[in-house]
Amino acid sequence: MYATGQPANFTEPLITYKMSPCTLPVLNLPPDDVVASVFHEIDARRDDVATLTADLIRFETVNPPGRDYEAICDFIGERLARSGFAIEYVRGRGTPGDSHDFPRANVIARLEGAAAGPCVHFNSHIDVVEAGHGWTLDPFAGIIRDGRVYGRGACDMKGGLAASIIAVEAIVAAGVKFSGALEISGTADEESGGFGGVAHLAQQGYFSPPRVHHVIIPEPLNPDRVCLGHRGVWWAEIEMRGRIGHGSMPFLGVSAVRGMADFMARVERDLYPRLDARRTAMPCVPEGARASTLNYNSIHGGQPEPEDGLPAPVVADSCRLVIDRRYLIEEPLVDVKAEIVDLLEQTRLARTGLEYSM
Repeated sequence: MYATGQPANFTEPLITYKMSPCTLPVLNLPPDDVVASVFHEIDARRDDVATLTADLIRFETVNPPGRDYEAICDFIGERLARSGFAIEYVRGRGTPGDSHDFPRANVIARLEGAAAGPCVHFNSHIDVVEAGHGWTLDPFAGIIRDGRVYGRGACDMKGGLAASIIAVEAIVAAGVKFSGALEISGTADEESGGFGGVAHLAQQGYFSPPRVHHVIIPEPLNPDRVCLGHRGVWWAEIEMRGRIGHGSMPFLGVSAVRGMADFMARVERDLYPRLDARRTAMPCVPEGARASTLNYNSIHGGQPEPEDGLPAPVVADSCRLVIDRRYLIEEPLVDVKAEIVDLLEQTRLARTGLEYSM
């Protein structure tokens, strides 16, 4: 499982440790026979985990744009209602991407225990990234074959969502008299920052005491490992702006593409070695996650080429780069941004007529 008590702008594991099922506070240290009955119920539902995962995969919740959010939330809510959970649907109105066609829908299911106590909340995101090319099976068919579930999101993270649903259903079926409450949420937009999902719900107090005390996020990592915490994430779009000119006389223009190439060369030469040398004191896994990282998500420059025509013979006056910077808990965000600005300034000063925005 993947547990977090860190702010919403964190995305990777920091601290890992093992936790036995008996130490979860929701069960209030039940006797061994109660624990055994829960695991008996879980074992009896082994096939149900795969079947439910496949059912969830068949909802094509690709983000962007955010398809089928309402449909999968209805499916989850109706299922958990049959086990006695109270169901609430919350839309992230006004959040990035929310629209009539693609509403940012979230579902929260809550089951009150026999007495007052802390609430343990299982959170999973319902969205998946695009399937991409090269699949040998339909990525949204939810196919079970030879002991494996195939499909986009089987691991990240509809399998985790299915596992948490089966777990709480097993607790209910075993008749465990627990204190506090159990909650499960299926939330939107994790793959694009979570603004219409976890962030929106957090702003509304859904993850704060006295409603919720502990959150478990069954993101994929490795079996029998609990991770606590995340690296930070900073996304930025950088635009270089030059001056348009004719391709036959590029010396009369200012190429934004060359300017961006200059900036990226400075990142490669000056910044990447510094990032590679930094290590968090936290026991991150895998080992590579202990370092600061920067990824170029995408780059776009110049005039677009028409599908059935010739390219425009001009000097590119604009070039955009999207970066994904994952930083350590020891790195202040202000310093993370300043490193990029410093390299951008060096690039601007080195090339007359070049400007940038971020």
